[in-house]
Amino acid sequence: MSDELHQAEEKLRQLGRRVRAGLARLHPPTEPQMTKVREALRQQWEQTHRKQPQQSASRAQSTAHTQTQPKTKSKSQSKPKDQSEDHGHSY
Repeated sequence: MSDELHQAEEKLRQLGRRVRAGLARLHPPTEPQMTKVREALRQQWEQTHRKQPQQSASRAQSTAHTQTQPKTKSKSQSKPKDQSEDHGHSY
């Protein structure tokens, strides 16, 4: 029974990956949405690292700033890694 449960969970995970990949393909995130996400992540990061000494905090802050710069990707690099090239849709 636990093996059947494990297989069912794995199938649900795979379905979830396919659904997310299809949704990302149909409705890619816009630049304003990505800007909001970057800002929220930066604020979270600053809140969690606020307790560090000033020297390491300023160094970490400059690192966070460089990480929030938008990166341009070529079309071949923009695919999610978990997205399969198999379009056979075997169910």
